[in-house]
Amino acid sequence: MLFLITVWMGNHKLKQAEEGELYKQLAYIDEMTGLHNRSAYEEYLMENSKTDAASYVLMMDLNNLKQCNDILGHRVGDDYIMKAAASIRKILESHGCCYRIGGDEFVVIVKGKTQDEMDVIIHQTQENVNAIAWGADTPWQLSISIGLSLIHISEPTRP
Repeated sequence: MLFLITVWMGNHKLKQAEEGELYKQLAYIDEMTGLHNRSAYEEYLMENSKTDAASYVLMMDLNNLKQCNDILGHRVGDDYIMKAAASIRKILESHGCCYRIGGDEFVVIVKGKTQDEMDVIIHQTQENVNAIAWGADTPWQLSISIGLSLIHISEPTRP
C-alpha cells in the first residue's frame, strides 16, 4: 500500500511540474509566433535592471501591415507576422532573445557585439524579412523598420 501511495505522489508531483511548465509557456510565449512575448520582455528588464551590462536593443516594426490586413485580409497579415517572426528568429536567436511585444512590433536584446557587427545583423534581418515572397501583387512594399540603441540597464523599469 505504501508503494502505491508513493507512486501516486510521484506521479502527482510530476503532473504538477508539467502543468507549471505549461503555464509558464502560456504566460511567456507568443502563441502565434513562438517568440517570447511582452510579459517575458518586461520580466527580463526587471530581472536585469540592476546590471550595468551594455546591450544593444533592436526595435522592429513591420511596415504596411495595416494595408495588408485591410486589402488582403487578416489571415494574410497574420501570415506576414509569422513569416517575419521566423526570419527574425533565424537571424537573431543566436545573438539574443527575441520578443514579440505588440501586433507587429518585435524587440531583440543583444549583448557582446560591436556596432559594426550590429550593422551586419540589421542588414541581414532587413534583407530576409523584405524578401518574404507573396503570391498576391501588392501596391506597397512589405518590409521591416529597425531601430538600434546601445543601453546600459541600470535602473528598475517599474516602481
